Amino acid sequence: MGKSKKIEIEEDVLVKIKKLKVNYELRYGYLKILSEYIKRFPKEHRAVRKDSVIGTDGTPKDDWVRTISEAKIGEIIAFLIDNKIQFVFENITSDVIDRLRNEYVERQRRISNVIKLKAEQLDITNDDYSFMKIMPYDYQKKAVKFFEINNGIAILGDQPGVGKTAPAFAYAVKHQLKTLVICPASLKLMWRKEIMKFTNEKAFVYKFNPKKKSKIIAFSKEESLFHITNYEAIESYIKLEYKHKCSGKNLVTNQKCDWEEVNLTKTFKKCPICGNQGSVKSRIDGLVSFQDNFGCDIDPQNYDLIIIDECHRLKELKTTWTKIIHKAFSGIPKKLLLSGTVIKSRPFEFFSALNFVMPEEWKNSHEFGVRYGAGFQSNYGWVYDGASNLEELFTRVSPYFLRRLKKDVLKELPPKTYLEIPIELDDKDYSEYKKIEKETIKQIVDGKEVEKELTYLSKIHKLKLFTGKIKTKKIKEIIQDIIDGGEKVVIVSDYMELAQEIIDLFPDISVLHTGAMSELEKQNSVDRFQEDDTIKIFSGMIIASGVGITLTAASKLIKLGFAWTPADEEQVEDRIHRASSTSDTIEIITPYCIDTIDEDIMDLLNDKSYIVSKTLDNQEYKKQAVKTDESIYKELVNRIKQR
Repeated sequence: MGKSKKIEIEEDVLVKIKKLKVNYELRYGYLKILSEYIKRFPKEHRAVRKDSVIGTDGTPKDDWVRTISEAKIGEIIAFLIDNKIQFVFENITSDVIDRLRNEYVERQRRISNVIKLKAEQLDITNDDYSFMKIMPYDYQKKAVKFFEINNGIAILGDQPGVGKTAPAFAYAVKHQLKTLVICPASLKLMWRKEIMKFTNEKAFVYKFNPKKKSKIIAFSKEESLFHITNYEAIESYIKLEYKHKCSGKNLVTNQKCDWEEVNLTKTFKKCPICGNQGSVKSRIDGLVSFQDNFGCDIDPQNYDLIIIDECHRLKELKTTWTKIIHKAFSGIPKKLLLSGTVIKSRPFEFFSALNFVMPEEWKNSHEFGVRYGAGFQSNYGWVYDGASNLEELFTRVSPYFLRRLKKDVLKELPPKTYLEIPIELDDKDYSEYKKIEKETIKQIVDGKEVEKELTYLSKIHKLKLFTGKIKTKKIKEIIQDIIDGGEKVVIVSDYMELAQEIIDLFPDISVLHTGAMSELEKQNSVDRFQEDDTIKIFSGMIIASGVGITLTAASKLIKLGFAWTPADEEQVEDRIHRASSTSDTIEIITPYCIDTIDEDIMDLLNDKSYIVSKTLDNQEYKKQAVKTDESIYKELVNRIKQR
């Protein structure tokens, strides 16, 4: 019980509300209806104590004092008014009271509209999308409407393969919002390509410098509505600044060391002045901005909207990029977070994303971990690796979290969807590639081998293998995201070396399937992939995996290499798209290295084929074959020579 305080209580006023520095204080006598209502709030939004005070008649009384967060005070005001409970504000004007209540009422209206949207009761048929080159699906339009209802503060958690990027950039274009996109490095150019394919807007990619003979035009920051960067690159543009202070004593004079300094060093194991170990305490003090070699920086104040793709990468609160993103970009007015696996295994992993989009609602990581992560204190500290009160968590996040599964949008999706992921070679890799390309051309032309198809084909293999190795490294995180989303994936290669490399990257959850294996071994690989829940990856050769087998346990196929004919390409796709498939729609993912032989092969496969029911960008297309006597190999050599 607290100490007695001389506080005059007006008997006709039941609730007194006082604005504190951050929160609000509610002081009242016994009022069960209000106390029970406040108990519904999460602990990070409420605190309680009981004071013994002296009433106007001179007798001591219990006075219940509750501290309420700013995020909840509007709800409290609405509750008091609705229940005709008398209250008075001690240090707040009436216009502030009206604003707080109106904010709460508006929030309730948005929640009501979200419920209607999710229940298919909100009409989107009249929404104008004439600004898009390609019309989004209806379920993607609903996601845009969801963003609009929430004033651009939302998390889109659609299952991988449903298509989360289009609603995000469609919302930005519709409202002409200057947008910063943060995504994995392997997806930067994919975002650029999709934006320019679906819309009339331009996209600038940080640190992207197309080669001189590249077909790709690099747009400037000034002319682009979208600026795109990746998680790792953030740290090169914005760095954390730390303040260090020593609390030790000089080992010689025994006087207190007053050393303080602000710099970019994260920690000091010992004080540089007094030499004491562990005496320096460091904390984040601010941010420092840097420019890249092209003179570009990232200024958060330039943006109306931030889109964070694969936002589950923010789950670790202690990683440097998570700290920078939270500190540097939290002031951007609108925030859209995208991830099909926002909670990979533990609810606690969700906290960072929630705290970023709505810091006033999700304030305390410890309280969150205790409430929803079944938190407990071990001998080594607090542990939040469990799950608890999940229904309550879902209810709280539901107003600004939207998730659709494939089965929910199945009627709108085509049987096959195609995603092409452009990959940029860094300067070192591109220099090595051009060296191999130059040697290949020299061997073909100077050696008078142009007409010897088998000879120059062997030279081309060197180029294909080189780009294949680059792609294998780059898609590791994409494969991991698919697995984390609870799905299996088939990966086909055109070289044994690449197929084996996938096995080496994921040794415990993958099977190999090549022509060099016995029939029994190959069938065992198929059976394990189809029947064993612990096997997530089928790594096979394009030809060996193209006929006679069924891989319908997967709904995603990644093509690391290319077959030489469209028929072989379609054969391998149909391993996961068969009558026995449990998936009504499948996704074919093709990573390719820009400004390399990959682009030439893709162009030739399209030019030489008669393609039917291949659905790209919501539109079915057909392309008549260009009949010619030249082989695809010879044309490929001619294209290489022209670079």
